[in-house]
Amino acid sequence: MERLSSRILALYSTLDAKDVCPWVNRVIRQSPELDHVWLSGQTFSVLWRLMVRLSEGHRFTKLVFTHERLYDIDLMPDSSDRPDDGDEPVESVDEKVAEIRERRETRLGVVDRVGIIDERLSELRDLYAPFHAISQMRFPSPVGRGGHDFYDNGRVTNRSESFRDHRAHLLFVVRIYQQLLESTEESTWYSVTEAMGLPGQFHRIVGAPVSIRFQEPGLSQEVFDRWVGSTFTAQGNRFRLWGNPIRLGPTKVHVYGVDRHLWRPLFLEITAKGCTAIVPKETCGNTVHRLVTNIQRYVDPGCEAYIGERPYEDIVQESAKDIPYDVRS
Repeated sequence: MERLSSRILALYSTLDAKDVCPWVNRVIRQSPELDHVWLSGQTFSVLWRLMVRLSEGHRFTKLVFTHERLYDIDLMPDSSDRPDDGDEPVESVDEKVAEIRERRETRLGVVDRVGIIDERLSELRDLYAPFHAISQMRFPSPVGRGGHDFYDNGRVTNRSESFRDHRAHLLFVVRIYQQLLESTEESTWYSVTEAMGLPGQFHRIVGAPVSIRFQEPGLSQEVFDRWVGSTFTAQGNRFRLWGNPIRLGPTKVHVYGVDRHLWRPLFLEITAKGCTAIVPKETCGNTVHRLVTNIQRYVDPGCEAYIGERPYEDIVQESAKDIPYDVRS
């Protein structure tokens, strides 16, 4: 185990992923002090553009696109929803239960040369929204064969011939994420402060809301209810949130909630067309990145996120611009 920054540590293991990942997920889920590093499809889009600029076009890379329409399920009349435990896919049911579930699900892996994928990616996204939902990306190794696979939950797999090169890429992405955390918190933390020069007389509100706008038409009543119900009632839900939704309409709720990571407050307004979050001071910026990542993966792959009026991708891009790519050192 290595401390990479004041807030991020890495656990290195030579065990198979199928052995170590469930254990890591369980430890994180049971400890409010810990959380994953969350790389949304929008963050991966920025990392992809960086990688294209820094890598040679003839090198091979890998992109995986994953979108599970987790809450949009066709159920047989006699079936009922099972809680979302955060580990098993929603279709996993006891063999004794006769149940048929159908839902949209996309998992596409592409291995090709960097230049070829870059030429086609924009066109593919225009044709099919799940191509926005990158869940895995490989940085080609500049010192040999293979590369380094980064996943949306912070897992990294070394598929190169050099551990030193692997750790250098890990540090490169961690430095970007550390800067992104700080920028997010600086922009979103909501508080009331006294106006300068007029103490005790006037106050001003600081902090910008996080808004996520769905690209597809609004969620149906059934999908909306299933998403809200799972997110705020299932103990191990993927969003790691808790709260008591207040109904303001058929497809509109307000939530005075808490993030199970650090148990900090979070205020949400969720509708069929998007989500708005107010993040009070001292709430971890990871809350924002987890929300964006999971909405893109499980609700709407083409969603657009903003912090105030600024696109989320712009903030990721700004966080990455001064981070040196010195992986050969």
